[in-house]
Amino acid sequence: MRRRLGLLLLLALALLTACQGTKEPEAPLVLATVEGEGLRFYLARALREGDTNSLGAWPIPEIQDAKAWEDALWVLTKNELLRYQTDAFTQDAAPSESEARANSWTLPKSCTKGQLHLGREDVLAVCSSQTVYRLHRGRLTPVDTSELSTYLAVTFALYPGDIGDMLAVAYALAQGWRLELYDFIESETGETAIALQKEQHAEKPQTPEHFDLALDPSAPTLYVLATANPEAPALFAYTGELGPPHSPENVRFVDRVTATMGVAVAYGEGFFVVQGGQLAEVPTYTDYRTAWISPNLYLYLASEDGLSIYDVAGLPPTRLQNLSLTGIQGLTGFTLR
Repeated sequence: MRRRLGLLLLLALALLTACQGTKEPEAPLVLATVEGEGLRFYLARALREGDTNSLGAWPIPEIQDAKAWEDALWVLTKNELLRYQTDAFTQDAAPSESEARANSWTLPKSCTKGQLHLGREDVLAVCSSQTVYRLHRGRLTPVDTSELSTYLAVTFALYPGDIGDMLAVAYALAQGWRLELYDFIESETGETAIALQKEQHAEKPQTPEHFDLALDPSAPTLYVLATANPEAPALFAYTGELGPPHSPENVRFVDRVTATMGVAVAYGEGFFVVQGGQLAEVPTYTDYRTAWISPNLYLYLASEDGLSIYDVAGLPPTRLQNLSLTGIQGLTGFTLR
């Protein structure tokens, strides 16, 4: 009897271990928030535990946007594109802004309400449909987008190609919309010209009024959020071909998208998550203005009222925290090295 009980106990422990699996130690991550006139930094794990003490803050006048990739933190201001190294950050403190700054480029024209898009090689600064800058191998040049001037709701991003990043453009037509990929061509005028390389057409929604593009570099996959009215959102994935739309039933007012590691989140008034071909919705009356998904698949959503944190490693999403951190206008993050 004892032998049988012992064997049963060992079997139960083995089954429990198999169910739980092995969990690798989590790499420490820093969350960076764009707030008014600068950046503030938090240890991501501490935020998930409810600790809102920051690692430090940088004053950056007229900041527009910030995006991180690998060991670089990119910042767009009204007049400059800035690059910062992240290797001096620790789990206890952020370095000074001057210590971390690695390079800067002056914009030919001032940029307001600008956005950054990162590719695998290049950085794109989008100030308007007619004012776009490309940073390629340390050289910042304007992109000639004049041939797109007659299109509606034009939105830009970068998509990795066989010989470098391409310009991805989504724009509305009288019926439907189009996604186009352009090769960059060095121009004799000092601008960067574009040449059509490939196009994909989608019929729905019929009259899109807004687009947002987000690159998930891990696949790579370009996610296209096309919104009509804006009550009929549809999220498409491009991986060489444009896939079928993912359309929520209850979350209607969304106009922004972010993506990483095979997970895409479209957000606005509430949000929905697309992962592995599955869709999960979180309808709320909260209007989320910015979002970031960490590499370990935690979702950070900022609204006027605070910061919400969800686990999106599995569906449906699990809410972990609602924190009273207000004034956040942008979110990004990076892994501590």
